[in-house]
Amino acid sequence: MKIAVVTDSTSDIYDMKEDIAGLFKVPMQISTGEQTFLEAETIDRNAVYDMLEEGKIFQTSLPPLGRMEDLFTQLKTDGYDAIFAVVISSGLSSTVYAMEGAAKTVGIDFYYFDLFSGAEIELYYAKAARIMFDKGFSVEKVLERLEEASQGSATYIVADNLRHLMRSGRLSPAAALLGGLLKIKPVMYLGKPTGGKLVPVAKPRTMRRALENIVERYVEDGVNKDSIVYVVHIRNLAMANKLKDMIKDRIQGVEVEVKELVIAVSIHIGLGGVATQFTKPINVN
Repeated sequence: MKIAVVTDSTSDIYDMKEDIAGLFKVPMQISTGEQTFLEAETIDRNAVYDMLEEGKIFQTSLPPLGRMEDLFTQLKTDGYDAIFAVVISSGLSSTVYAMEGAAKTVGIDFYYFDLFSGAEIELYYAKAARIMFDKGFSVEKVLERLEEASQGSATYIVADNLRHLMRSGRLSPAAALLGGLLKIKPVMYLGKPTGGKLVPVAKPRTMRRALENIVERYVEDGVNKDSIVYVVHIRNLAMANKLKDMIKDRIQGVEVEVKELVIAVSIHIGLGGVATQFTKPINVN
């Protein structure tokens, strides 16, 4: 069976330098209420960050249904028998269900893995799925390997300013107001235990303490030198590098990659925000 792997722009696939045969992408939509853009296609990070600094508030929505149907139709024409999707958490977006509907309309088999997260580890899982399918793995075996790795994965986020989380609906106005008044820098968690929804797990009053809290959680979660670890930021490289150093100081031998956060997540977290993700390495052999 010939299987295409499909992911969305929240995986940061548009920032990937090389094309991988059999790995395809669709862009999320972001809107200011006046204009709608396709993430990483008709607007880039710097333009969005500039608009955030100007006070613009964005909303996100699914990839255009027509784009998904056109892609799936082309894949079917090209001889693919099925689609395997690795996309943003179903707790944050209904993208995977829209893809499932598009596949049904086109008449091509559809499978997916819900990582209950997004961003850099989403792309890591999509690329691993592609490698395994190229080696002849069955859908069931790929799902098994991804699930096994995801048991040791998590995403933690610290927003520097709660205004964007409130206005985007990711945080209640009352919680945002309270956080602002108390100068709280809440640590938020995203993962399978929460159904892929963003949940506050700590309420430190400084960014430094928020980062220390995350590092302690990494140690408790068993992150080690073999773990895949990312630190991402929204125009706050200094803080991202500080978190990277803190992780490396506590977990000997671990490698940490620092990047800018994808647009569709950045607009909810806001400028100055920092996030980090880890996962167990996926066994692709």
